[in-house]
Amino acid sequence: MGCGYYPPSAPRPAPVEGKRNKKFGLTPWGRRWVEVVENEGDEARLSRGRAYARAERVYGIRFDKGKVAAKVKGSSGTYTVSAEMKPFSKTEWKRVAAKLQQSEVAGSLLNNELLENIDKLIGVPLIDHELTSDCSCPDFGDPCKHVAALYYVLGDEIDKAPMILFALRGVSREALQTVLVGPTNVKKKRSAQQLD
Repeated sequence: MGCGYYPPSAPRPAPVEGKRNKKFGLTPWGRRWVEVVENEGDEARLSRGRAYARAERVYGIRFDKGKVAAKVKGSSGTYTVSAEMKPFSKTEWKRVAAKLQQSEVAGSLLNNELLENIDKLIGVPLIDHELTSDCSCPDFGDPCKHVAALYYVLGDEIDKAPMILFALRGVSREALQTVLVGPTNVKKKRSAQQLD
């Protein structure tokens, strides 16, 4: 029935097989991410975001200079969403890079393992609590359900590959590898091969 003023909300999408009770944030870093997200939003939008994530409605995820963008298939169309954390400033990144080079964590990081105490080691939180987002939907909530869906999918990805957090802070994989193993000499190697 309903009061006639607001239309009933769209039904939640059905989760894909095996994801009905899917939890997000199963690792320490994934949990930290989900906690930040859940402190930012209201439960109604977050709940629908989880439903969209479980239904695999988020696709086309791409990173670009600390910003992550994707498409989310909603109940009334497909929306373009984006989110970002505050990137490390040049000064912050120089300090973080120096601390990473002085520590013995390079092997772990190259193995896509992120120590739980990395914040203490680098002297700055890896997950910044000031998330900004944008969505092409008409909902002014922050985050809206589509952005929340992206956040939960990111939580799932962080569980698998926590180094994504560096990307969200504006650090490319190449920049991180250069810090950990030094610059590659690809051009020099090619020149040497050409002389053989």
